[in-house]
Amino acid sequence: MGDNLNLENAAENAAEEKNTSKFKLKIIIGIVIVAVIAAVVFLMPEQKTINVKEKPVVYVKDNALYMFDKKGETKLADNMGNPAMYSNFFFGYGNTYNEDNSVMYFQSDITEMGTYTLSRVSTTDFNGVEKIDTDVITYNISDDGTKAAYIKMNNNGFSLYSYDGKGSYVIRENIGINDYYFQLTGDGEQIYYLEQTDDGTLDCIKVNTDGSGRTVAAEDIDEFALMEGKQLIYGRYRDDGTGELYSLDKKGNESLIADEMAGISFFESNEGCVFLEEGIKNIDIWDVVVDDMAETDKNMQPPLFADYGHERQDEYLAASDEYLRKQTRDAVRKQIEEERYTGLGYTLYKYDGKKITKLAENVVDVIVFGKEGEYILIDKADYTENGYKILLSELTDISYIPYMYAYYDGADKTFIISGDIMAPIEYEDVDIQASVYDEQSGNLMFAKDVDSNGVFNPIVVEMDKGEVAKYSYIEDRVNFAHFYGNGKFAYVSIGGKLITLDNGNTLMHDENVSFMVTDKEDEAIYYISDMSVEDYTGSLCVLKNGQVSVVDKGVSYVSAIENGRVVYIKNYDEASGLGDIYIYDNGNAKVIAKNASCVMDMN
Repeated sequence: MGDNLNLENAAENAAEEKNTSKFKLKIIIGIVIVAVIAAVVFLMPEQKTINVKEKPVVYVKDNALYMFDKKGETKLADNMGNPAMYSNFFFGYGNTYNEDNSVMYFQSDITEMGTYTLSRVSTTDFNGVEKIDTDVITYNISDDGTKAAYIKMNNNGFSLYSYDGKGSYVIRENIGINDYYFQLTGDGEQIYYLEQTDDGTLDCIKVNTDGSGRTVAAEDIDEFALMEGKQLIYGRYRDDGTGELYSLDKKGNESLIADEMAGISFFESNEGCVFLEEGIKNIDIWDVVVDDMAETDKNMQPPLFADYGHERQDEYLAASDEYLRKQTRDAVRKQIEEERYTGLGYTLYKYDGKKITKLAENVVDVIVFGKEGEYILIDKADYTENGYKILLSELTDISYIPYMYAYYDGADKTFIISGDIMAPIEYEDVDIQASVYDEQSGNLMFAKDVDSNGVFNPIVVEMDKGEVAKYSYIEDRVNFAHFYGNGKFAYVSIGGKLITLDNGNTLMHDENVSFMVTDKEDEAIYYISDMSVEDYTGSLCVLKNGQVSVVDKGVSYVSAIENGRVVYIKNYDEASGLGDIYIYDNGNAKVIAKNASCVMDMN
């Protein structure tokens, strides 16, 4: 997946949080900017060749955490703690690697509250585990893994700390919930975080990792992000719910980027971004909303308990609930009259740190692919279409109208933007958030007609110099679909058939397949076939160079590592939740742990 500006769940999220107009705007627009940026903000521009090392296999057995590499097994922690907080069936999570995989940070002593002990270890020359701190709730690390920033829980609430490889420093104690968001620069030299002031506003604070050099980078802001090596990007929101997007260069010069900002997503390189700006407010809401309960509500009166009595108490409660819904509808009607005209789409811009480029209008969904944003997929709404109307009874706030309208089937069209080229996708009902980008070939896969179970029809799109060269529509409904090396494509149909697509030709390789992973470097597919519903075990097979080979039997889970290395769980016992962990390395399989509870996610 690429970084995305996902608007789909905005209405649902907004219903849960209605504290302030500023916060409401950020959630309703569907850009939880912290989550979007957190995944990419720590990556520095690729200005040097990184010699990436092999990751060790990390797993849990007997409630202890172990690491297995070419030197054998090493215990990292004696007590993992609450398994519900770090594991999900066969695999666990919580480990973080630096850019060349030479340093791994991990969690242990995980409590019911979700706090944990944070430690780190070298994966190349093991010389012991370095314990950083306890009661940690979240952390970030520098690119080289030598520094970190983290938040821990203490008796007074929460505190922000830094770690420089020698020790920890208190950056700020007793932080509030708004200060929860922080970023460590890629070089690990500075920490940026939000700090609540006495008047309730938020300032962006810049401080060195050792706690020195504390300065206010930007005042009275609501969120921020770093364009590494260039500038600080941040947003301010007005009382009417609209936002302004600013940049601050290294000399402290502030520049307005957008005055109706709705969200931002950084490229993986952090040397550019796209952002949304509110569209022109010229759509009459009554053109898209039908007051379907107008006549019913006109004569509805609040129910009186005396008219029902104790014997009809259930009827009274039902009538009361209906009247509450009527009051909600009245509130929506008032909103519409007060804000009769609205914009239902957003304008999409690209910002490279110097100039702003307008990419598209009436945008309702965005996803960005590639380190430099090579491809930007968008859904554009066609608000001129007749026929589709939103029922007022389905609304609890007019802010939901853009999303309800945009996600109506047929109301939006999908486009690919590459450079200054914007090409329409010939197929409708494409879910761009379920799209896949293959960096090796530059090809894309679109998911069409995705249902509630995640089943869809794949469309493989071959690109040539930013334009669509060829579509390959697959009529099979599929569960899994992946590129597996240099544009090669494979999928598993809902009937369990493993099929590859090669130059437009489909080849079936196996049947009754239940799970599939790929190794792009080795151009191989690993999958489990003939899995029993009684004990969740089946045959682990590999498809490589057009040939299928059985790796092992009695397998329940497999995860590809890289370059012909995979890890899998065999002899899984559902009652105990334990199984044996094996590693398969270019044709050779061996057991590395017996009766393990999970293997940590290798991705």
